[in-house]
Amino acid sequence: MERYTVFTCCTGDEDDARYLSEFKNRFGDIVAGFLPEYEDSDPLDLSGAQVTVVLIGEQTWRSALIDRQILKSLTPVPRGLMGILLPCYDYPGLSHRATHGEEHLRATTPRDSRFWSHNIPQRFFDNILAEYAVLRPWTEDPKLMAQWIHEAFEASTKVKPAGLERPAQMDDNTDLTLGWKGTNAPAQTFEGKVNLVSE
Repeated sequence: MERYTVFTCCTGDEDDARYLSEFKNRFGDIVAGFLPEYEDSDPLDLSGAQVTVVLIGEQTWRSALIDRQILKSLTPVPRGLMGILLPCYDYPGLSHRATHGEEHLRATTPRDSRFWSHNIPQRFFDNILAEYAVLRPWTEDPKLMAQWIHEAFEASTKVKPAGLERPAQMDDNTDLTLGWKGTNAPAQTFEGKVNLVSE
């Protein structure tokens, strides 16, 4: 299978950063290379990237930096766009916090089967609906990951990206705590109308 140059992005959250390191260590052999990690002070140059992989944790949906990186990935030359739901990803109903507010989470539904559309980056969800972006659960299987990265690249050659008219998010949204639209949005499933898992 063809190998691609990948740009990975995640928030500065400790859990997300740990999975970024694991992603690069675990899957370095299945990609042609990784672009250097982006520093806020640098111009964001994705000219060498063929696929952008967004590692999605609990707070990724509200990150202005992630939103700008997704937008840059779609313009001016679209590239594959893939999201990976990390094991630390959470949405209301997927898990719940302990009664005294501790940060420990306990899963209430299988983590590899559901996601909350309003608790992933909004521009990314626009592209799921457009069938441009690929969303998958975390895996440790290099063959699966290689297949999914290939699918993301292939989708970018067949479908136009969405959400380009949406202005770039300038600041992290600190007013909302559960998602960009509200808690009444239904959970999506990987087996639902949006085909998120390969047959």
